[in-house]
Amino acid sequence: MELDLIEKILDTFDFGLIVENTNREVRSCNQKFLDIFDIHGRPNDLIGKNAEQIAFFLRPHFKDNELFEWGLKELPQKCIKYENTFNTLLNRTIKVKYIPLFIDSVIKRHIWQFEDITELNLSQLEIIKQKEYYLKILDNIQSDILVVNKNHEFQFINDYAVKNKETKDFLIGKKIEDYSQINSKISKGKIEDRNHYFKQAIVSKTKIEYVENFLDKDDKSKYVLRTLNPILDENNLVDFMVISGSDISKQIEFEQEKQLLNSRFERIINEINDAVFQIDFSGKIIFINQAAFNLFPFFGKTPEGLYTFVNTHLISYADRVQCLRPIIRVKQSKNEVNGVLRIGSDSSGILYLKYSYWYANTPEDGETVLGSVTDITNQYVELNAMKFAVEKEQQLNSMKSKFINITSHEIRTPLSVILSSAEIIDLTLPKENPNLIVNPKDYTQTIMQEVHNVTNILNELLMVGSIESRNTKFKGEMFGIQSLVDSAISKYSPFVDGRTLQVLYSVDPFEQIIIDKKLMKHALDNLLNNAFKYSSGKASPILSIFKKEGNIVFSVQDFGLGIPADEINNLFQSFYRASNVSNISGTGIGLMVVEHAANMHNGTIEVNSILNELTVFKLVIPNNHQQC
Repeated sequence: MELDLIEKILDTFDFGLIVENTNREVRSCNQKFLDIFDIHGRPNDLIGKNAEQIAFFLRPHFKDNELFEWGLKELPQKCIKYENTFNTLLNRTIKVKYIPLFIDSVIKRHIWQFEDITELNLSQLEIIKQKEYYLKILDNIQSDILVVNKNHEFQFINDYAVKNKETKDFLIGKKIEDYSQINSKISKGKIEDRNHYFKQAIVSKTKIEYVENFLDKDDKSKYVLRTLNPILDENNLVDFMVISGSDISKQIEFEQEKQLLNSRFERIINEINDAVFQIDFSGKIIFINQAAFNLFPFFGKTPEGLYTFVNTHLISYADRVQCLRPIIRVKQSKNEVNGVLRIGSDSSGILYLKYSYWYANTPEDGETVLGSVTDITNQYVELNAMKFAVEKEQQLNSMKSKFINITSHEIRTPLSVILSSAEIIDLTLPKENPNLIVNPKDYTQTIMQEVHNVTNILNELLMVGSIESRNTKFKGEMFGIQSLVDSAISKYSPFVDGRTLQVLYSVDPFEQIIIDKKLMKHALDNLLNNAFKYSSGKASPILSIFKKEGNIVFSVQDFGLGIPADEINNLFQSFYRASNVSNISGTGIGLMVVEHAANMHNGTIEVNSILNELTVFKLVIPNNHQQC
């Protein structure tokens, strides 16, 4: 390569450069080196000068001049790459880099780079860091680097482009057509492409880039980004051309994979039922899926395939405002916006649309809004129907509760009369009358017992009505555990069949807890009554009171019929009775009252049963001193 050509190449560097031979004589130098150290003259003035003398001349410029001079003297002897920064007396910062050049493992040149980095910001440092590799373009950089003259004749070829030295020597001064004679992979089409782009760069005097595709030595497709950079002379004419080639096969593969993924993503998006779109704040539609086309009649495409708004007359002005208002909110807040739109009319049909809009800002699209819209019209209609059904059911429950209350109160009056009449008759009858075959007192006692039974049923019905109408209120008070148990078990010691309830305390019976006395007595009475009623002829039921995890547990166990496993979850429904109770009397509302009592105390009711063996009900009440 001609010396003036090398000088022009070196002068394109943004750093000062000195190249020494093994005798420490300067063989190359660029203008930037002279500018950094304010040396008057031309680079050629230093050619042949002793590098140590130059180091001595430069020494006074630096604060740490001994380290600077040591580096310039000692490093060429050690032939080790070196880089350091030095501060000058004028508060400038100079980066010094030493690079030994070996050829066939023999040191041939000492390369020094000097760079003034005083005024550089972080971004400029990054650019300079990239440019530091520029020197390596002329030797070992991992990229094709060619220098050709304006006649398209090779002036320089780096080792990466052509590794064989004899081939490189042959090509210097030759054209690309000559290279095709020794490289069969350079086809006639490739030669035409390279000549075409070369002429284009010559005419435009600007950098030209294009992608070249060919097969490598393993017959795999390879993509190279060719860059033609014309270097102009003082007359603004092309002097020579620097041509580089970078392997972008990985990038092309990545772009192909990206396009494939985008295609798959678009197909998936078009398959989902929700409308998905992306719009910028000027109203430009960037993307919409098929569901959006189906849902919104005002979306369409131009003949060129671009998304656009069409048929805007199909939506009213008020509905357009409704659709745009959330987008404006996203633009203002840059936060996610959610809600439900109601668009349309009774005549054209009402749509209920659930939307979620997000703000996005990308280099490709700028500020945009991403949206997802779901048509929930059917769900909304069904929800309203359910609300109507619930309200209707609540009305029916209210009517039922009122009917139960009225009926119970109306029946309670004649029952009171019957009971009082039976009690008067019972008092007036003699205790014994040997002349009567039948004792009248037996009948009066039966009348009074049945009146009590009916009254209990009415009380439970009133309780059910109060529960369903949500009119029950918790009336908490401090009450002793034993007092509660005693008041609830009086009629079970003994029961009418002669059995006696077994009571087991694992807590202090005199401990007090906050309860609604009436509710708890009602609940315990129901559990104990069921235990005796459904275990006739079996061992006596057991009432156990113990603590567990900070709760008081009232456990009622019987050894009777048991409950079918698939019916346990239905026990607490009003008027439900298990299928195996046969002809044993009952209303099916007692356990509903028990569950309500547990809930009012923030407690629970648990059931375990083995058919024909035993049943255990556990009423769990929080053991605290605060009203629930």
